[in-house]
Amino acid sequence: MSKSRSTPPKLGNNGGTAFIRIDGKRIYLGKYGSDEAKKNYARRIAELAIAHNVTKQADHTINNITVDSLSIAFLDYAMKSNNAHYHSFRSATRVLLEFYSGTAVDSFSPKCLAAVQYQFTQQFDKKTGKRYSRQYCNTLTMYIRQMFRWGVVQELVSPITADALKYIPALRRGKTEAPEAKIRENVTSESVDATLPYLLPTVAAMVQVQRWAVMRPNEICRMRVGDIDMSRKDGIWLYSPPDHKGTWRGHGRIIPLGKPEQALILPYLEGK
Repeated sequence: MSKSRSTPPKLGNNGGTAFIRIDGKRIYLGKYGSDEAKKNYARRIAELAIAHNVTKQADHTINNITVDSLSIAFLDYAMKSNNAHYHSFRSATRVLLEFYSGTAVDSFSPKCLAAVQYQFTQQFDKKTGKRYSRQYCNTLTMYIRQMFRWGVVQELVSPITADALKYIPALRRGKTEAPEAKIRENVTSESVDATLPYLLPTVAAMVQVQRWAVMRPNEICRMRVGDIDMSRKDGIWLYSPPDHKGTWRGHGRIIPLGKPEQALILPYLEGK
């Protein structure tokens, strides 16, 4: 690794050949004044800058950053990116910091994660008063791993540290104090129909469009006129949500809207 410099090495001329000195070694770049020499010089300077930045990050960032700082940075990132799991991330980091606040990130070992995983099984939901389910404890543990992997990309965590955390196995059914989560059942059409009269007209329309078009709640809530293609000759509208579950994978999503859905949406398009 080259020594850090406040100024780049000077370009020398040895009998018409351009060169620079790095760590006492003379490196030839090509004919002095040629495009080749200029290109090689620029490449060497860029490599030195990158090497210096990596060394600086390793010496002053990774070695000094704590689990607290990593958690704050990750939560800030999740909030700004409108991550749907933000509140679960907060739940995971809250328990993490109860026991490992002040711990250097690269001192956080698999044994530490196992201890946090156990503490998840001892937590109670503030709203329901029920203990966290085994499935939710596994999800929170996964989020801690995800945070450390994100830290690697940001050069805040050593790849070795983040990789080691994957060896903590998920909690198995019957092998933990955490209870099993109840299976969620679908809401019946009868229940939806009985609820509609009690909803505001706009909300009732949203519920029906969501049900008939098989949409997710965030997709109907974010629907905009500009995201709907009404130009098809067959009369079917195509709604393209700007943000959806598969956006981060680069996948698109198109939702066809038939006549029943259009009849519900049209009153809200007047004047648009």
